[in-house]
Amino acid sequence: MKDIEFKTLSYEVNTNGVAVITIDVKDRPVNVLTVEMYDDLHRLVDCFKEDDRAKAAVIQSGKESFFAGGDLKRLVNMYARKRSPQLAYDESRLFTTALRKLELCGKPIAVAVNGSAMGGGLELVLACNKRIVAAGSRIYLGLPEVTLGLLPGGGGTQRLARMLGVEKACDLVLSGRVITPKQALELGIIDAIVDKSDLFKVAEEQVLSVEDATRPWDKKGFAVPGGSGLNGRGMNGLFQSLSRDLSARYFHNYPAPIAALRAIFKGSSCGSMDKGLEIESREFSRLTGLVQTRNIIRSMFLNKGNLDRLQERPAGVEPLNLERLSVIGASALPEHLQSQLEKTLDKLNCSITPGVDPEADAVLLFGSHSGEEISRLMGEMPDAMFCVSCPSTLEETRSKDEFRNRSVGFNLPAVDTWQCVELGTLGGDLAQANLARAMDLTKQLRKTPTVQEFSGVWFSDVCKDAYLAEAEALLSDGASATLINNSARFASFLESPIKNAEAAATSNGDAQAAPGVEDAKQRLMYRQALAAVQFLAEGRISAIDADLVSLLGNGFPTWTGGVLSLVDSVGVEKFIADCECLKESAGAQFAPPAWLSSCGEEGIYPAFVE
Repeated sequence: MKDIEFKTLSYEVNTNGVAVITIDVKDRPVNVLTVEMYDDLHRLVDCFKEDDRAKAAVIQSGKESFFAGGDLKRLVNMYARKRSPQLAYDESRLFTTALRKLELCGKPIAVAVNGSAMGGGLELVLACNKRIVAAGSRIYLGLPEVTLGLLPGGGGTQRLARMLGVEKACDLVLSGRVITPKQALELGIIDAIVDKSDLFKVAEEQVLSVEDATRPWDKKGFAVPGGSGLNGRGMNGLFQSLSRDLSARYFHNYPAPIAALRAIFKGSSCGSMDKGLEIESREFSRLTGLVQTRNIIRSMFLNKGNLDRLQERPAGVEPLNLERLSVIGASALPEHLQSQLEKTLDKLNCSITPGVDPEADAVLLFGSHSGEEISRLMGEMPDAMFCVSCPSTLEETRSKDEFRNRSVGFNLPAVDTWQCVELGTLGGDLAQANLARAMDLTKQLRKTPTVQEFSGVWFSDVCKDAYLAEAEALLSDGASATLINNSARFASFLESPIKNAEAAATSNGDAQAAPGVEDAKQRLMYRQALAAVQFLAEGRISAIDADLVSLLGNGFPTWTGGVLSLVDSVGVEKFIADCECLKESAGAQFAPPAWLSSCGEEGIYPAFVE
């Protein structure tokens, strides 16, 4: 048989009559789904099916991990392309139909999973007759698509439901949680866990033992375990219960979970797997065109991933090898915050001294300190970099070169919900070196480093103050505290703006003209977005850093992509028009900055991710 060239995989038949298919997407650190791979998979199946030398196949990875799933940049850019529904559907079918061809080729196929298989990687695994996974503490399997604003679009919702039953499939798909190989074996998702050195051998032995390559759901008389659709015993109640839970959790701000639920229930009720796959593809393709999906992937995966990998770290600075840390001023924190801070610092795996350590590499300085105190502390710890959180203390450190050159703003609130650190540049000769080392420290804390030019106040505080101030303004306009808090909850804010709703009194606003829930939601979000726009216009923070502080620190709704992505989602012109209307009805705090008009139609972010 004539050899065929592939771009993302290799194909060869060994002496046992087994086609060895090795997936290796070039120029990528991990295997991801690309357009080239879709084409290769379709041609591969035709090649394997027609190859008389091959009686079975084993799929393996040419990289240390097995398969990471979709190409996130491509997924983000799907929104910017503004595809028609039919084109979106057709494109979403490329992977689905390739796996279906693989499944129906008539020859048995095993997969040798040497590392984590996520998203499309696990969907490829599910399409194979035998599924063998290497033993390893860092190997995980999962369909996390709902956390990206999507659903498994390569048959994951359909095969998992037919393998495990609807209820167990919903548990995995709707949560997006990852599981260990042991858990996958217990569920029946995989067939065996073996030592990595025996992985291919066992996969080959098992695939050669398969007498009938037909999958159970393609055989006459197949029934989904536990029932399917809304006709099986308890299925109607399960569907209603899950629908109710998703609505209460997401308030319809996140379309992916409910779309995945529909795909599982409607698809599993079809007698035909192919009809079920069509239903899944319709739901998946619709999600790829939603702005919420674009926002979540761009901010929480692409942009956050870049910051976590320290891609913005100043070059040429020796990495900080933290061995000794001094923590000063933490005793003034409330007791519960001290406890949370201790848990955070435990991740550093270094010597931590609650006070002066003359040999400290770095100092976390909490609370307010005078210039005299700072000078004394710097003298007692001559080699330490000072990471300062209190704005008044940061103002002191900015006032003198000898302070500024040894300091960096380091806002690490002792709160569990905070997943980031705000790093503030103070100027001075060593600003970039301090910033680089502060990024290193942030990574050791397993937080996301965000950067801003510190000028008297933290960005997170500016946005939080705007949030709380608008809640007060809503109270003054006649809205009840309960309505305001519920509006924040319905918008998916993580925290309520009014802590003691029962004690909060409503002003003399006109009750008949009081803002409603939708008005309150808009005002709470737009007020923060305007504060962020002003910070961005003054050059004190980037759009990416602003969005991630709002999401990872302040609990801004994730579906928006962050305070500035919200502006892009609405559209700059419409956002400005909305603000003008709010200025008339709610007050001058909604006057849009003139700078915003200069963004034009493209918006704050480029339309396409490079």
